[in-house]
Amino acid sequence: LAATHMGHGGVWAIGGFAAGLTSTVWKSATETEVYGYAFLLVALVATAADIAGRRASVRHRGLLAFLFGLAVPLHLSALAVGPAAVVFAATDASGSLSVRVALRVVAPWLLAIALGTGSRSVALLALAVGVAAVALPDSDSLGRRARELATAAGLVALGVSAIAIMYVRSQHDPGVNQGNPSTWSTLWDVVWRRQYDVPPLWPRRAPLFLQLGNVAQYWDWQFASG
Repeated sequence: LAATHMGHGGVWAIGGFAAGLTSTVWKSATETEVYGYAFLLVALVATAADIAGRRASVRHRGLLAFLFGLAVPLHLSALAVGPAAVVFAATDASGSLSVRVALRVVAPWLLAIALGTGSRSVALLALAVGVAAVALPDSDSLGRRARELATAAGLVALGVSAIAIMYVRSQHDPGVNQGNPSTWSTLWDVVWRRQYDVPPLWPRRAPLFLQLGNVAQYWDWQFASG
C-alpha cells in the first residue's frame, strides 16, 4: 500500500527512518567493529538493486555483483539481503518481475556465498543457475547474456579480492594477526571461519520454538518496547 501511494522514494524514507531507530544500528555505529559497515553495504545493495530493476540497468546489476563480492571480506551478514535484492533487481518500473533477470542476479549472489563459505555445493548451484540464465532465451542475444554473467563473476571476484590485504599484512608479522593468514591456505581458512565451530543447518541445537522466540525477543530489543 505504501508503495502504491508514496512511490519508491517514500518507501525508502520510511524504511530508512525505521531502521535508523533500531538499537542494533546505533550500537554498531558506536563500536569499532564491522557491523556498521555491513549495514551500509546492505543499504547500498538494496539501492543498487532497486535502480537496476526500475531502469533495467545492466551496469547496476554489475554493481550489485561487485557489492555481493565485497560482503566476503567485510561481513557475510550483508548477503542476507540477497533475496530482496533479487526481487528488486528483477522487477521493472511497471511492477513486473522477470525470472530471467532474477537468475542473472541469483548466480553472482550464490557465487559470493560459495566464496565466502567455501561451499562446493553452493558453487555448483551458482554454476547451474548461471548456465540457466544464459540458456533461457529473451530479448538479449546469447552472447550478451554470456558476457553479462561472465562480467558479474569477475566483479564478484574483484570484490572478494579485498581479502588479499590480510595476506599482505600478515607477511609483516603485525602485533594483531588473527589466524596468521600468511599463506593462501591459511588465508582461506580464516575467510571460511575454520577457527569457529560452525553448526550445520540440521540437526538444530535448540528447539525450534525457542529459536522463534529469540526472533521475537530480538525484534522487541530493537525498539526497547519490553
